[in-house]
Amino acid sequence: MDAMGRLKVGTSITIGTYLLPGYIKKLKQQYPALKVEASIANSGTIEQQILDNDIDVGIIEGVAHSPFILSESFAGDRLVFICPAGHEFAGKTLEELSEVRNQDFILREKGSAGREIFDGILAAQELNVRPIWQSASNQAIIHGVKEGLGISILPYFLVQESLERGETAEFKIKGLTLNRKFSVIYHRNKFLPKSAMALMDLCKGNA
Repeated sequence: MDAMGRLKVGTSITIGTYLLPGYIKKLKQQYPALKVEASIANSGTIEQQILDNDIDVGIIEGVAHSPFILSESFAGDRLVFICPAGHEFAGKTLEELSEVRNQDFILREKGSAGREIFDGILAAQELNVRPIWQSASNQAIIHGVKEGLGISILPYFLVQESLERGETAEFKIKGLTLNRKFSVIYHRNKFLPKSAMALMDLCKGNA
């Protein structure tokens, strides 16, 4: 839609929770009459919504997989390993990733970008871990870790408060960096309105 109309945006959960409100606020300053409809789901679902033409533009963690989707990446965040505050790993740097293999994990569901990255790292090192919980709710995962039910890996944006309050603790793996990029995605055959282009510029820090 044009700047006087409607823009349908889909974002992954982390971005929708922490970044999208700010983006929309700035976009509305440029286009006061614009109606923005937002859909928040995991990255795989947002990709499908682009393919189904349910949304105009998506903002996801990681990259898109479909050849019909174009993406432009911008600086993202980092994933962090978290454990209960009193856990043996708390505040430590482990020598190898294999040290986590016998731990109970509380993980995001398949299809989430963070889970995909972690599964890829495990596969590369031929490791398996056992998720005792799988959830689309980041808060449920953080609460489970806080209560001592297991360890997890989540975006720093989401766990910062819990870490600062001492409810959970971070641990690291030697030599393993988990920085990741975010991507603005859209269908390669779609004509993008000016408002969508403006949103992309906001994401990439050009506005």
